[in-house]
Amino acid sequence: MPTPVPHLADFLQTQRARLGLTQAALARRAGCTRQYIALLERGERANPSAAVALGLSRALGLGGEKKRDFLALCGHPVGEAAPRETGEVDEVAAHLLAQIPAPAILHDGTWHMRRLNAPAAATLAALGFEAREGVSLLSLAFDPRHRAHFPGWEPWARYLLAQFKRDSLPLSRTHAHAALLRELRALPDFTRLWRSVTPADDATPLMSIRYAAPGGPVLTFTLVRMQFVGTPELWGIVFLPGEGDRIHAAPEHPNSMRAGPAFTSTSVSAGTVKHDSLPAICGHRSGPRSRACYPPDGSGPDRPRSAIK
Repeated sequence: MPTPVPHLADFLQTQRARLGLTQAALARRAGCTRQYIALLERGERANPSAAVALGLSRALGLGGEKKRDFLALCGHPVGEAAPRETGEVDEVAAHLLAQIPAPAILHDGTWHMRRLNAPAAATLAALGFEAREGVSLLSLAFDPRHRAHFPGWEPWARYLLAQFKRDSLPLSRTHAHAALLRELRALPDFTRLWRSVTPADDATPLMSIRYAAPGGPVLTFTLVRMQFVGTPELWGIVFLPGEGDRIHAAPEHPNSMRAGPAFTSTSVSAGTVKHDSLPAICGHRSGPRSRACYPPDGSGPDRPRSAIK
């Protein structure tokens, strides 16, 4: 039986009670699990990682001397560099992104794009999206110019917002989060949906997306979501072409997933991609439209959670 550590355990319980938060609510804000909060409060865990300790300090609204004392209590005294503050993880993540042959994006906790690899930039630009760092993925989803091209847009948008609320809870009191909400409220239906959606219970590793390219095919992707360990504000998304519940290559296209690093043609650029070349860029085969790949719980653009028995 682990030796209890009353100081950290008591401090967490006291501060959580002060804010009127449940263990689950604190966990969502801090970017960890309810079970881990329970272990800390029982004294069965005593040394959370620097990233988790920073997430807890933000979730509890600690600053100045209280924040320094709390980090020291967690085993991270002032002067010890937190992983996200060194920038090292960001550089490694960006290098990894460049090696992925499929479209891939790095985004922060408020879903602003931080890096795009060449296939992602070419695909988004060809579809008419603003493909640059600093643009919010939510603003792309709610943009009136593109909504009609997402089959079953509203249930999909609700699902997207539930995940965003869960991902961004640790940052919900930051200036960046507030500024993003002000921007999004200007878009149709955002405020209505935002008020009616609750945060997802957990982060889903897979999401589906379908986009009907103007005058072209319906592109279907499975979004593989990755959160970098110890960096609650850094996420990666890889867009894998999907058909049904499996990923397929496109043998008739030389630049398919099977082609490895040659996935994107050297002739492709953001300004010259045409719609009839999008299947090749994205790894899709031409022909019949494929149905969406749904998340593990069976929900998706055409089948919201409320329809699951």
